[in-house]
Amino acid sequence: MHKDIWTDRQIMLENVPFEFYHYLDEVPPQVDFHQHPFYELFFFLGGNVNYSIEGKTYALRPGDVLLTNSHDVHRPEILPGKPYERVVVWLSDDFFRPFSEGGEALLACFRDAATKDYRLIRPDEQSYLQLFRLCQRIMQAQNSREIGAAALGYALVTEFLVEVCRCYYRAPTVSPGDVTENDRISQLIDYINAHIAEELTLENLAERFFVSKYYLSKQFKQ
Repeated sequence: MHKDIWTDRQIMLENVPFEFYHYLDEVPPQVDFHQHPFYELFFFLGGNVNYSIEGKTYALRPGDVLLTNSHDVHRPEILPGKPYERVVVWLSDDFFRPFSEGGEALLACFRDAATKDYRLIRPDEQSYLQLFRLCQRIMQAQNSREIGAAALGYALVTEFLVEVCRCYYRAPTVSPGDVTENDRISQLIDYINAHIAEELTLENLAERFFVSKYYLSKQFKQ
């Protein structure tokens, strides 16, 4: 598949309903905790990664999919030793609007994952291959200059999302050892989400949670 160059941009381009990227990094990028006002599908293809979303950390295996809701606080911890390969799909609210009630159905897996506070999907081999082939076709459409390529890309991304949603509801339970929680970070994230409109600093967060600002700074970088 075509490979994109990773950047630390966390804002979608204007007037586009989705963005689709395939990344492969030999040197792990450094990514801090962040959030954004759109949905994200993360399809993990290779590497050594622990991925934190809203205070819960998932030890990823190739083929895993993560569902990140709008404004979820998240960050991958990329460990050295293996190339880091993944597909990232950003989806705006506008992406779902043409589907009307169907759009609500496609959003259901995101919302259910947030309600259950469990955002990991581990597809079976057949589903993994289906998702991978769809990624290949999406990249081909994005790089094509043929008539209808943009419409085909939109349709294929929709099919990819449908397959992810189906995987979500039929995927087996993941081993508990692959999921851990940091209670202090979870409490901190809950507080930040509840006071998102306020001016928050490391100093006042540290004072409220009885920790040093250096500890907080280290935790959000780890």
